[in-house]
Amino acid sequence: MPGGLRTKLADLFVTRNDRPTDAERAQATFRLGAATLFTVGMLSVFSSRGDTAFSTTQTILSFSSYILVSALILFWILKRPGENLLRRAISMVSDYIAVGGIMTFGGAALLPAYAPLLWVTVGYGLRFGSRYLIASTCMALLSILVTAYFNPFWRENPYVTITLILTTVLVPAYAYSLLERVYTAFNAAREANVAKSRFLAQASHDLRQPIHAISLFTACLKDTGLDREQRQMVENVDRSLQSVSRLFRSLLDISTLDSGKVTPFFEPVAVKDLFEDIVRQNSEAAQWAGVDLRSVPTRAYVIIDATLMTTVLQNVVSNALKYAPDSPVLIGCRRRNGQLAIEVHDRGNGIAAHHLPKVFDEFYQVRERATAMSTASVSACRSSGD
Repeated sequence: MPGGLRTKLADLFVTRNDRPTDAERAQATFRLGAATLFTVGMLSVFSSRGDTAFSTTQTILSFSSYILVSALILFWILKRPGENLLRRAISMVSDYIAVGGIMTFGGAALLPAYAPLLWVTVGYGLRFGSRYLIASTCMALLSILVTAYFNPFWRENPYVTITLILTTVLVPAYAYSLLERVYTAFNAAREANVAKSRFLAQASHDLRQPIHAISLFTACLKDTGLDREQRQMVENVDRSLQSVSRLFRSLLDISTLDSGKVTPFFEPVAVKDLFEDIVRQNSEAAQWAGVDLRSVPTRAYVIIDATLMTTVLQNVVSNALKYAPDSPVLIGCRRRNGQLAIEVHDRGNGIAAHHLPKVFDEFYQVRERATAMSTASVSACRSSGD
């Protein structure tokens, strides 16, 4: 076969399954078990009909060969996983020869073998893509025509044959249309996700530039002979700018998380320092909201990514200040079964029970008619502690 034609044929059968090896291995495992059951079923039918020893021997040899081929295909997949056009072609041909043989030589008693034929046909499309569905449909139609030619029962009942042919065409055709819709929707969602990640990365980078410039101005402002109160105000502004900068960095982290490029940097962190930093960052906002923001002293250390953990705590504390004003907010931790639970407590109205399963969904907001909701107690992180 010329190289160009071989390449085109291979391209036709490139799978669109995300985990083709798993699907193929599952199919091969099922095939091996089904081959054994079919062999027992055929022998039972032939024995009940009183077929000759020659027919029984033929059946045993035929299905023993199919069991052997199924075992070799499974071994091939385990030994050399990955996409292999030749292996799939051999699998497809052996499947249709086996099922077609059952229908051809089984007579009316094994007409239900058509059900596995249709299942195998649709299964190839669902596992490996719409092009495999077209190929398997053609193989199924060929099996039905061969059966109709050699099987006396099928020849005597042409309407049965016509019904099965129509079913073999219509069911895969409907499955094909559904697969094409799924692939179209999947590709559109993937492109939208890539565009979103690209936008977030660009926006995070661009927005941090003016924040950095403002930080430089506040640094210069500190050297202009300010009094104590003015210097404290500038330092608060500077801390707020750092908090905003971290939030923009988290936007960038979302875009890199989508691409799987974020690798947490784990290091020993004093939980006390983490709490004090959060309290300092939010002290001015707490004062404006009339909130007494405090943390419980602790000597615990945890191995975490400090930046990611600070982002999580910052989000939770910000919500507490926003939705539970004029009430105390407490940050603390508890030891539980060798782990450390970091918690934020407030006196807000709480979250309705039907919203709790969605607490950790991205960008999910509880919108109530009369009142804003807040968390009563949020376990922000669990990590090993000493």
